Amino acid sequence: MRKYIELIVKNLIIIRKYYVPLIIVLVAVPIFVANTLNSYYGGIIPLIFQTMFVIYFVYDQIASVENKYNGWIFLCVTKYSRKSQVLSLYLTLIIMYFVSLIVYCFIDFLPTKSLINIELPHLSLSKVTIVFSILALMYSIFIPFLYKLGYDRAKLIPLVATIAIPWCTGLLSNVNFSWLDRNVNIQFLFKYGATILFIIALIALCISIMVSVTIYKNKELNL
Repeated sequence: MRKYIELIVKNLIIIRKYYVPLIIVLVAVPIFVANTLNSYYGGIIPLIFQTMFVIYFVYDQIASVENKYNGWIFLCVTKYSRKSQVLSLYLTLIIMYFVSLIVYCFIDFLPTKSLINIELPHLSLSKVTIVFSILALMYSIFIPFLYKLGYDRAKLIPLVATIAIPWCTGLLSNVNFSWLDRNVNIQFLFKYGATILFIIALIALCISIMVSVTIYKNKELNL
């Protein structure tokens, strides 16, 4: 456990000079999105924008710095195993998700928010679960590609997805979904959809970790 904590701290140190921009994004993005879009999905869209941009930024900075200075190669000759390096990246991104969530809730419960025209949709467990599941599914794909192809060849994949998915979700907020009432059991979807998606995301995350560890263990690293 100590090794994982040290590696997570190392990842946080890598992004330390970007703490101020991260705080600005954490606070400004959900407020801007919530006051700009007429969201059919309640609190999902502001939270999706916030968490996706923050987590992508953290992921990209860690991967780019490690690639630029061969950090992962040097770590392999220390006490840190390749498995612990892989797991620490996943854990760092999960921590950033919860940091984003805490900041969102803090803004939402500000006693003075009405005075400065802040209107954030309230979150629920299902909304938080859905956003976590979307991110888990995304990075369950991105991270194995990072270890397989390297940062330079894989960096565009999360960038394109991070830009496309929130905006596509925003566009969907204006779509009339009344046809779903006739073709889909809406009550079942709303009651169990988030749970089913969460289970799928956890399975995908576990598979992704195993694949990433296997790829990285068998990868030949050269300076």
